[in-house]
Amino acid sequence: MSKIQRAEGQQPEPRKLARAEAFRDAEASLLLEGLDPTKDQRYLAIKAQLIHGTLSFDEAEAAIRALFGSASAENALPASA
Repeated sequence: MSKIQRAEGQQPEPRKLARAEAFRDAEASLLLEGLDPTKDQRYLAIKAQLIHGTLSFDEAEAAIRALFGSASAENALPASA
């Protein structure tokens, strides 16, 4: 909850909180793969759209995979024999 919301006595919308929490999990997953999406303006725009409800989870996932899909595949560990 932001300082402004606390000062005004407003509670954040539960759906926004859930979407933000899902994004934290996704960011952690990308960081574990060796990618830092938080510095990419395109990623941040997708994140904002999802949190505000203008993109669905499926749409956001597809957009992020399009941004990081090839980099993620390049950073993947080889399959064990």
